[in-house]
Amino acid sequence: MRYVITTGLLVLVLALAACNLPGAVDAPTLEPTPGGGEQPTTGPTTDPGGQPTAEQPTQPPATDPGEEPAATEPPASGVENCPLPGEDQEQYIDEEAGYCFLYPSIFEVNTNFSMFEHQVALIGPPLDPTSMEPVLVTMQIDMTGPAVYVSTSQEYAQMWVDLTVPGMGLEVAEAEIGGQPAAVVEGIPGRIAGRAGFVVVDGVKYTVLMHPSPEDFAELTEQAEMLWDVVTGSILFFEPDGLEDVVLAEDVCAEPGNGMNQRISLLEGYCYLYPEEFEADPDFAGGVTAGPTVEVPNFGPMRARLVLAWAGSAEGKSPREIIEPWIETGVDPATVQDTTIGGAPAVMYIDPRGPVLQIGAHIVADDQVYTIVGNPYDHTLYPEQAELIDRMWESMTGTVAFFDPWR
Repeated sequence: MRYVITTGLLVLVLALAACNLPGAVDAPTLEPTPGGGEQPTTGPTTDPGGQPTAEQPTQPPATDPGEEPAATEPPASGVENCPLPGEDQEQYIDEEAGYCFLYPSIFEVNTNFSMFEHQVALIGPPLDPTSMEPVLVTMQIDMTGPAVYVSTSQEYAQMWVDLTVPGMGLEVAEAEIGGQPAAVVEGIPGRIAGRAGFVVVDGVKYTVLMHPSPEDFAELTEQAEMLWDVVTGSILFFEPDGLEDVVLAEDVCAEPGNGMNQRISLLEGYCYLYPEEFEADPDFAGGVTAGPTVEVPNFGPMRARLVLAWAGSAEGKSPREIIEPWIETGVDPATVQDTTIGGAPAVMYIDPRGPVLQIGAHIVADDQVYTIVGNPYDHTLYPEQAELIDRMWESMTGTVAFFDPWR
């Protein structure tokens, strides 16, 4: 349950509480704020799905996911300990996510900010309300699930940096958030660089992500500093109601060996095997490539390539419903076939819209969309490449498995 207490409502609540003596009426029940449900991917976010893809480790970190997390301060028992808002402040509570906090009244709450279930965004006033791309302060607070592969805030921040923004040289600094040991990383990529805070409390991971960093945009420095200080100084963590078991990579992924290599993405939640004579694609984190290069008119040199990638939330749609706009823009409906890939419903099709024919698929696994694209897939013009893609397709679709993305 999510709800907000404004300062005006607080006055009423306190007045009624003072009268809550024998014979007095009961205090009113707070109603949930509107929002929730599937969340769109728009808006400034550095969610892993929105980051540039990078090669992921072929095996998850060695940390035993069943290992007891390092000791932290025990969380409070629940919402009864949440701080009450002061002047020009509001209170936000999310019992499913296991946190509550105060925030300045000039910010608006948005629970439809991204695709993640246990995330809330705070949106500040834009510097120029008439701008097509207004500059403003935003913050996302997110419960990201059980602390698998990590047990401390420092470990969480470092693994997030290593997987999400590799090669940027971002440093992890010690901090405190909500009275808990935390880690902070400056320079998080975005239209304007941001700041990210990472907390592990009682075996549960949380992030606080703000754009811009206070020092990176002078006109918004005061707002950003105020927001960060109020939220991180007041946030209280308690046992989440919405914590679910996590499907890990090692639970479902096939082991490499016997002439097969493994490709795995902890961030996007998939893994598969491919023959060792193929190569991991250096340009696409979920791809494999092989064979000679051919010159494709109006495009350039190409090798046989098959790429698997996460494409966002399905928002309750079936593969057929997702592929409908592609059919309207040129995919031959006669080539669309219903199938199952990795135990999940899918559709296959031939797509003639690019410089060469390509074979493709849309898969919906746990309400997440995954795509497979292979090209050049023209058995007449490029028979060697098309035959290699057929082999890649067989190994990828025959061994692919899906698990909960690590966040």
